[in-house]
Amino acid sequence: MGGISLFRGRTASRSRLVLRLGDMGDIDRTWLFIAAGLAFFLILTIRNRKKRIPETKVYSRRIEGFQVVAFLHPKVSQACLADHGVQFGKGFRRKEGPSLPHDERCRCRTSAFSYTSNEAFHGALRKFRDPDVSIERLPAQESKALLDAMRAENGAHPPETVEQYLERSGLSQFSPDSRSSVEAFLRERFEFLRTTPAAAPA
Repeated sequence: MGGISLFRGRTASRSRLVLRLGDMGDIDRTWLFIAAGLAFFLILTIRNRKKRIPETKVYSRRIEGFQVVAFLHPKVSQACLADHGVQFGKGFRRKEGPSLPHDERCRCRTSAFSYTSNEAFHGALRKFRDPDVSIERLPAQESKALLDAMRAENGAHPPETVEQYLERSGLSQFSPDSRSSVEAFLRERFEFLRTTPAAAPA
């Protein structure tokens, strides 16, 4: 009888020990689930912050300023031609624009612009406004070509004949629809440069 009681006592002790170990395993698994949940929440929070930073810090800022727009006419000065496209404003190296008008023939104006940082990064600030031109309905590409031809006069005296001047100005590059108007413009420009010493480059 004594042996049976001792065996039963040992069996009961082993059962209680197994139950206690099982309870500890449940506790460990519970903490493991809690730790995994916290880690997953932390990863999601970090990823969401990384997604929000570019939207608030990069794309919200705007670049604003002003640009000089020249008006091309046969008696325009080289100062007007040279200042076309000049940009200035608070966020630029040049804070103030040129004093307008340049002279009594100047018809330049300033034009405001505003770009996002993304637009500026993709070259918006390098796309200058088209000059205003006294020739009606002159396409933008040809108005730029006329501006370049007139800017090239700087540092060079007018040639002896108007035909040479037309050739030097690249009259042939203009479309047939615009060529006659551009030719009349350049002929008047030639006479102005030839008869106005102050207008010709030194």
